[in-house]
Amino acid sequence: MARQQGFFGPSESALEFGAQYADVLARWGELFVAASALVAANVKLGGVANDAAKEFDQWIRQGASAPWNWMNPEMVGKFMESITRPPKA
Repeated sequence: MARQQGFFGPSESALEFGAQYADVLARWGELFVAASALVAANVKLGGVANDAAKEFDQWIRQGASAPWNWMNPEMVGKFMESITRPPKA
């Protein structure tokens, strides 16, 4: 049987409540630490993804404008014009 509140201290149920409350607060603290680390990792991931996207875009643009690239936009435009013109008689 649980000890009732006496003259010299709290009851067992009050002590159990306090212990459980401390455990809950500790778990919330762990959750906030983990969430903070997750946010920091996501921010870093966003920065790295942005850098990679810029690098990829630069690579694509350099490849598209390279002199050896026969499929660059100007050549494709000239090719499309040549096949849509009626033949010369």
